[in-house]
Amino acid sequence: MSKTIDVMTLMKINQYLKEENIDCILHHASACDSRSLRIETHSDINIGEVCDKINVFLNQSWLKVEVDPYDSFHLLIK
Repeated sequence: MSKTIDVMTLMKINQYLKEENIDCILHHASACDSRSLRIETHSDINIGEVCDKINVFLNQSWLKVEVDPYDSFHLLIK
């Protein structure tokens, strides 16, 4: 069974990142794919730190994200 993040959880993660003063928004990578995320930002952010913050949030859900080795703005859900 693949691990996914539903829309409500994605909204909660975005709210959490906003509260942590991280200037980015997460989106599902495509309309049909809830197994990966895209990061949208207009500032210079440390993607590793963003992943760490998201993983703290997701820890209770037994999920985590990792940066795609080919595209640093693409996060894979593990």
